[in-house]
Amino acid sequence: MTTDIEHIFTAWDGALGAEDVDAAMALYAEDATLESPLVCPLLGTDEGVARGRGNLREFVEKVFAHQPAKRRRYRTGYVTDGARLHWGYRGPRPTGSSWTSSRAMEVRDGVIAHHRVYWGRVGVGMLARGEHSRQPVPIGAGGSAGFPPAPRRAVQVVARSAGSASGGQRTVLSRVLPV
Repeated sequence: MTTDIEHIFTAWDGALGAEDVDAAMALYAEDATLESPLVCPLLGTDEGVARGRGNLREFVEKVFAHQPAKRRRYRTGYVTDGARLHWGYRGPRPTGSSWTSSRAMEVRDGVIAHHRVYWGRVGVGMLARGEHSRQPVPIGAGGSAGFPPAPRRAVQVVARSAGSASGGQRTVLSRVLPV
C-alpha cells in the first residue's frame, strides 16, 4: 500500500523530471505555500514565498523554463513522521564541484500544504552568479560529477518518549526507496 507521503515523494520527483506542471500542481493544496531561493528572482518578489496554486503554477512554469536542460540529480531517501516529509538532492556542476539541496514538506489531506526548498552554499553561489539557467551539465564532468545512485535499503526508526506531557509515544519513520 502506498502512503500519501510515499506518493508525494515519488510523484513530485516524477513531475520535476518530466517538467509536468499539471502533475506538479495536482500535488498541492489550493492554499499551499512554497518557499525557495528561486521565488524572488523568478517571480520578482522580495518575500520569497509563492502563495496559492495560481502563484505556484507561475513559479513552477518558470522553474521548468530556467532549469538546466539535462541536470543530473540524485534523490536521497526520505524521512517522515506521517505529516512532514524531508529529502534531498545532490548533483554535479560543469566545474566538477557538486550542489546539494533539500526539501521539507508538510502534507495535509494527502496534498502538500507547505513546501520549503533549502540550498547549500554552492547553490546559493550559483544563484548569486546567475548560473541557474538551461546550460546542460556534461555527463561525466570532472571531479565529483560521477555520484553513484543513493543506496537502496529500507530503514525504520522508532523513538518512544516515556513520561512525555502527552503520555503518548512518538514514532518517526525513515525510508530509503530506489531512485
